[in-house]
Amino acid sequence: MAQASKLFFRGRQMALLDNEKYRPAFIKKLLADPPLMPGQNHQDFTSVFEQMELTQAGKAQSEREYMMVFHATKLTNEVCYYARMKSKIMRMYQRQAVTSLLFESQDHAGNSRLSDALRGMAHADTHKFYTDVNFKNKSLKKIEAVGFGPDAVEVRAFMLSLGVIAQLDEMIAKAEKRLMKFLEELEISYRERAKRLKQAAKEAIDSAAMKE
Repeated sequence: MAQASKLFFRGRQMALLDNEKYRPAFIKKLLADPPLMPGQNHQDFTSVFEQMELTQAGKAQSEREYMMVFHATKLTNEVCYYARMKSKIMRMYQRQAVTSLLFESQDHAGNSRLSDALRGMAHADTHKFYTDVNFKNKSLKKIEAVGFGPDAVEVRAFMLSLGVIAQLDEMIAKAEKRLMKFLEELEISYRERAKRLKQAAKEAIDSAAMKE
């Protein structure tokens, strides 16, 4: 019995070592040129892939599991990219926020006859706001003084970008939902294999015991 068990587990150990080295050719090809989002790099994509390829629950072995690992890696990178874009989008809207606040904080902003001229001035002053520190500080004090508050630019930029941010949040939620599905399927697949391995070991040991 002891000899049979030893031989069985030695065989399983060799098989597991082979599995550790195994990676389908089509996956190697995909990893050589992965679908990266702007600003992402090959090394980060591969790192995430390897973390999902081998987990505490097990290691990908079949082509199906490897395809799930690849899709999960791609979705993880998409979610990270969308999250970074949120802050960049709000920063992009700050210039528009400055223009609107410069216009609304002018003394005659409520005069409809002067509206076009004042808006033109606000657009011109927006460039000066970002190139002249003294003008920027003076403008921010005036914006706060007329009741918009000390964080008016940030708040206005958030309000202006809210529609785009809401769409981005929806994209993130959908990507995360798909990602969780792949991860759950991978975990189930890994654990089912572990159960089969345990059962095979038990059957081999029982069979060896019956022969002795």
